[in-house]
Amino acid sequence: MNKFTHNSPQETRENEIYKGYGGVLRGNSSLNHNQLSLYVSRPFLVTMEVKVLWSDETQKLKFEKDSIVVLVDVLRASSTIAYALAAGAPAIYLTKDINNALAMKDKEPTKTIIGGERGGIQLDGFDVGNSPMMIPELIKKKKKSSVVLCTGNLCNAISNIPIVKGVIYTVGCLANAKAIAKYILRKKPKRVYFIPVGTYYMINYKGKLPVYTEEDFLGSLYILNELVKLKK
Repeated sequence: MNKFTHNSPQETRENEIYKGYGGVLRGNSSLNHNQLSLYVSRPFLVTMEVKVLWSDETQKLKFEKDSIVVLVDVLRASSTIAYALAAGAPAIYLTKDINNALAMKDKEPTKTIIGGERGGIQLDGFDVGNSPMMIPELIKKKKKSSVVLCTGNLCNAISNIPIVKGVIYTVGCLANAKAIAKYILRKKPKRVYFIPVGTYYMINYKGKLPVYTEEDFLGSLYILNELVKLKK
């Protein structure tokens, strides 16, 4: 179970900065890795090393101290987390187990909102799907309610990454891209890792092959672009 709480800055629109961005937590693309390496090696980033890694590339990687790791799940977990915290949720818990989410709701039914879906369809017994638009509305009605999100890709990515003391882990999306970029510049880490988490598998004559979702890769580049603009 992973928990997000109010720790660092967050925005849902360009000029609206919200306090409370979830801090420490425990694709087929038009750009290939060579192009990406050129993209992140521009002179303005000489003070920090920036890498974009697919989530399955992090299993054997040990993050070094003084690094920031940004997990990007644009559709829709990290977007929903951003909007939920901006709406005032005191904490957000992640799980990929449906029964676990329902059990947490049973413990505190009046103070818990559970969101989850499979194939875009809201799960039985859940208050809402993983919607960045609908969950904030429920939070406003049920004030001081924590949110439990039942999500697969983001939970899998978190379980794959090594947890290292001195490393800041957070989530990013299009909605909080500028706030994440500002946070990175304020912290001045030596290294920044962007991890697009969306993955599904395709089976062909070569076996089971991972396919990466474009939106998370492009979301990572979008945050990086905000970093570029602020650094100029």
